[in-house]
Amino acid sequence: MTGPEQPPQKKDNSSSDLLNYFKVHMRETITYILLVLGIVLLFFDQLYGGILVGLIAGIFFGDEIVSYIKSWASASDSKKVARNLIVAGIAFALFISAPAIFLGAAIAIAVKQLFVGAND
Repeated sequence: MTGPEQPPQKKDNSSSDLLNYFKVHMRETITYILLVLGIVLLFFDQLYGGILVGLIAGIFFGDEIVSYIKSWASASDSKKVARNLIVAGIAFALFISAPAIFLGAAIAIAVKQLFVGAND
């Protein structure tokens, strides 16, 4: 009879796990790096930082933005009209304060719609 079995030693593989995650999820990793770079650039150069953040937002949320704009005319319910007016006011205010983000998003959405096409 042998003594009680010892549980296997837990290795500190946090850095290798992180590197493995980066290798497996390369697209997301590049996106995170570009987003952080864009946010840092916002402090120093608002135009380039905003365009970079807008490009990332346009790539990831382009389909939702396009479908929301397409359904804008079908807002016949009074609750939807009020909601759409509030969203339009907020978008206009954000456009005034950060136009480069909107410009970057518009560029990314346009390129995505031209090359990839609508996913209706």
